Amino acid sequence: VAVALVVQMVWSKSRTLAQLDADYWKIHAVVWGTTVLLAIPAAASRNYGETAGWCWITVHRREALGTAWRFVCFYIPLWFIAAYNLRVFWVVRSQVKQISANGAALPRSVQALARMVWYPVVLVICYIFGTINRIQNIFSPPIYEIVILHALFQSSQGIGNAIVYGTTPSVQEALGEMVYGKNSAQQK
Repeated sequence: VAVALVVQMVWSKSRTLAQLDADYWKIHAVVWGTTVLLAIPAAASRNYGETAGWCWITVHRREALGTAWRFVCFYIPLWFIAAYNLRVFWVVRSQVKQISANGAALPRSVQALARMVWYPVVLVICYIFGTINRIQNIFSPPIYEIVILHALFQSSQGIGNAIVYGTTPSVQEALGEMVYGKNSAQQK
């Protein structure tokens, strides 16, 4: 959220990064304050514990309350944040493509900003099966295949982000220099 908020403020509202420096403490306060506030309900109701291989909000002691805390403290904020991030980065990506289509040369930093839309896409892909699993668990016992997809994809966010990062032109150039030596980009 913090990255998308800063991108939105700089891109859409024409604020400079220098102007945002004064607001970083506010962004930290909101992010960390929200995180603490979302952790308190499950802790206060003693709903943290072992849950199918993870240490998380358990449903073993109080099923209805644990399920409610899972959604209130994690899944609902997750999907609001994912939607916000996708919207911000999709708007930026669309505007960058439009500017580029008009023939304007774009700095690499702006091109990189347009590629950031893929990070929220990775987030959505990685958490969709976990969300499906938790919703399905409300109505019936866990389905093995969904649990496997949940575990596989939720654990894959790091590699997904690494793939997105690894496909950026600057990383590709650095890898080319490492593998083929200096000036490999000039030889092509």
